[in-house]
Amino acid sequence: MGEDYKGLFEFHMELAAEGNLPDSQELIGELYLRGLGVEQSDEKAFEWFQKAAEQGDVNAQHNLSEMYWNGRAVPQNYRLAAMWALKAAEQGFVMAQTNLAKLYLNGWGLPQDNEKGLYWMREAAEQGDDMAKKFVASMVMAASEEEGSEFGYFSGANINDLHRSAKSGHSAAQLALGSKYAEDGDDEQAVYWLTKAAEQDNYAAASLLGSIYYDSTTIQDYEKASFWLHKASDNGEDSAQFQLGWMYLYGEGVTQNDTEALYWIRKSSEQGNKNAEYLMRESHYNGDYASHIVILDKAKEKVMSIMEDNMKLRNEVFICYKHDDKDIADELKEILKILGRNNSGIEFWYDGMLEMGQDWKENIKLHLQKAKVAILLVSNSFLASDFIYDEELPEILRAAKTEGPYVIWIPVTHALVNETPIVSKERGINIYISDFQAACDPKKPLREMSLNERQAVYNNIAKQIKKVYGQVT
Repeated sequence: MGEDYKGLFEFHMELAAEGNLPDSQELIGELYLRGLGVEQSDEKAFEWFQKAAEQGDVNAQHNLSEMYWNGRAVPQNYRLAAMWALKAAEQGFVMAQTNLAKLYLNGWGLPQDNEKGLYWMREAAEQGDDMAKKFVASMVMAASEEEGSEFGYFSGANINDLHRSAKSGHSAAQLALGSKYAEDGDDEQAVYWLTKAAEQDNYAAASLLGSIYYDSTTIQDYEKASFWLHKASDNGEDSAQFQLGWMYLYGEGVTQNDTEALYWIRKSSEQGNKNAEYLMRESHYNGDYASHIVILDKAKEKVMSIMEDNMKLRNEVFICYKHDDKDIADELKEILKILGRNNSGIEFWYDGMLEMGQDWKENIKLHLQKAKVAILLVSNSFLASDFIYDEELPEILRAAKTEGPYVIWIPVTHALVNETPIVSKERGINIYISDFQAACDPKKPLREMSLNERQAVYNNIAKQIKKVYGQVT
């Protein structure tokens, strides 16, 4: 399958070389963005999107806006995100219209303007965008129940009326209030009101509730996301069907199932979901359009192949620790040295093995990519390290979700592992170290143990490593 993407990339590179062809430039950007047929590069993707966007390609304009919005390849810049979103929105690109509406409503990158925000939400709703329709309808319904103007939803004076209406049991007001809290980033309050609406069989609320549980950085819960998205999907909510399909595709909160994934994504597209239609038409080869569902399958097969190849390349035990805990690390290294001597193929690495003059950052990244097992010596000092938090942990935990490594974390001291999410938009993670199995009870960390007790912990870790390397009969 990799050759298919490589051929696609080479074909459009040839076309782009012959002239300024924005369609080819935009597709080259997509391939760079996803790492399909070419080494993944956000910077290259941005460069090609910009070429196409400046020639009016609407997909490229939207993608450029998203990259500025998320700070991907460039510093986050809401003003430029809004500029490119406006260009795409004026061409009728529905996702750009909803993004532009959010920028206006929140005053990000341009003056806060509720009227313009609602205008662009209406534009998207008129094109059939599911979430925009719910947003506009919830405001109108809530306002009409309270005999206020539809813009009263945004005013400080009317928010109390909206609360009263929601408390009295009006599901439309509950949906409107939950949506408002979601827009403001208060996921807990959003979930509170959306749950009340969803329990009254308000399926728009169930759909939004599922999305929050899926995306939230504070209360993410894939099982609850699956529950509410199933309820909304069974009752015809196309945006919920689309998101549920993605969850089945990648086994998030549900048992991975390609058949179910394709079923729900098709159901969504058959109802005219604009996001689904966009994804299905965005890929093409020699001008022949193919179903994006097929592209998703190919991409998944490619990812699985890459994962298998990466696991073969991983052959090291990587020790990650703060130098405050060097004494503990030295104890562990003794056990690992014995393990490596008696078991061929087991090697370990830590940053103290760097030689004078070597680029320490690049070498650490290289050995992270070679890690078959990652051992984390966790303390508050460890969690407070900027390099560990920003560079080492995101890479280790991102890889642990896919191709490896096997993660073993050791509580060195009492630490805020349950209060410290490891978040990286670039690597697509929002995870806690405590989601992984600890080598010993965190209630009794290593520094509260005797040497003999610590040695027992290290010996158990050695046994786990042997299992990972397949050297235990």
